[in-house]
Amino acid sequence: MAELDRRCVRIRLQQQQQQPNWLELPSELVELIMKKLGLVDIIRFKAVCRSWYKAGNSYTGGLVYSPNNQSPWLMFPSSECESPHERHLCFFNFAEQKQYKLKNVFQGLGPGFDNPYCVGSSYGWLIVFDEKSNNGCILNPFSGSRIKLPTITSFNGFRVTKAILSSDPTPPRSCTKSSSFWIVIMHGLICGRLAFYNYKHGGDHEDNNTTNNNTWTGFGEFFLYADLIFHNNHLYALQYHESGPLVPGGRNDLVEVWDFDNYIPKKVATFKNPAFPLGIINPGVKKSCYNIYLAKSLDDEILYVLRVSAKVTIDNDTDHYTDECYVYKLVYSSQRWEEIVKTFGDGGQSLFLGENQCISIYARKFPEWKENSLYITVRPYTDRFKINRYFEYVHKVGVYHLQKKDQNHFMELNLNSEHYYWTAFWIVPNLF
Repeated sequence: MAELDRRCVRIRLQQQQQQPNWLELPSELVELIMKKLGLVDIIRFKAVCRSWYKAGNSYTGGLVYSPNNQSPWLMFPSSECESPHERHLCFFNFAEQKQYKLKNVFQGLGPGFDNPYCVGSSYGWLIVFDEKSNNGCILNPFSGSRIKLPTITSFNGFRVTKAILSSDPTPPRSCTKSSSFWIVIMHGLICGRLAFYNYKHGGDHEDNNTTNNNTWTGFGEFFLYADLIFHNNHLYALQYHESGPLVPGGRNDLVEVWDFDNYIPKKVATFKNPAFPLGIINPGVKKSCYNIYLAKSLDDEILYVLRVSAKVTIDNDTDHYTDECYVYKLVYSSQRWEEIVKTFGDGGQSLFLGENQCISIYARKFPEWKENSLYITVRPYTDRFKINRYFEYVHKVGVYHLQKKDQNHFMELNLNSEHYYWTAFWIVPNLF
């Protein structure tokens, strides 16, 4: 009997020795695992034990980590808090079909941010300005990191309507990463003129960085601008003309290309807008409108997106919309636009458009998204041209399938319209 007991003990010891030690995974394996995880799962991974927490921090702070591997979330402000300074931000994770809330995101911005509002999202960071003081900053809502921007003092009090970044503003983790980036803003009433600022990393504290020329510089024509994107240190700016019907040859919208390789941007090219097909919009129909966007595919194609909307009545209910999207890619060599009818680039991609900087992903990596589709945040149709309600509230998110040629509104967010809110933004979570 004693011999049997000793044999059982030996077997149990052998089994324990053969079991893997999950707390001591090789760093290469940890990296492979974390590349497959979304933001929430990375946080859960780090919460398992001390060694996994250390491994997670090493991964997110290392050179191999990129927020581009994450699925886009939708960000919108909460209506529960009356104080704009203490406003919460809500994030909808489509993979989990779950909403998350970050409280008091703007509370640590300091003096001069009594009524902050968001004007853009790029690389997982938010570009924020204050409505009264025109102070600005770039804020990572997930890590809490922030970069102070100079106050806008020379643009006649016009508020900023959109802002984009030339590259990831995260401080350099190696000598190979750029130590500076450009931020370009549109300022005006609905669309706006352009201004730029070049931020250089350095100093003991980013907020007190003395290496920057703390001024905004205006550039561009005396026209309105509708959208902006950066590609290879070149800014593509969509020039918008309010007059003229939306018919082939009836508009004079242009896409300008600005070279930012030197300190002062230089315009190097101008392209006319695409030749739109006949009958896509009837100038005599008052309940029709359109939105125009610039985008970039993962194959580095510059895209021009036209979204045409019409409000229709069904069974005495006027809150119905018909939508069509037309997508064109720029053929730089021949200075023309070519319509895309089936797929973006090599296929399998999806684009996320709106007030944010355009986001492109391989949808096949994320089951929550459909391939060759456009996901667009839009403002309410009836308030599209009312300036005093321009930033007021989130309304609908539309999805358009390029091959099926149809659009369905799959989500509607109802916030308190008595508060002064901006529209929703797509954002790729960035933990660093």
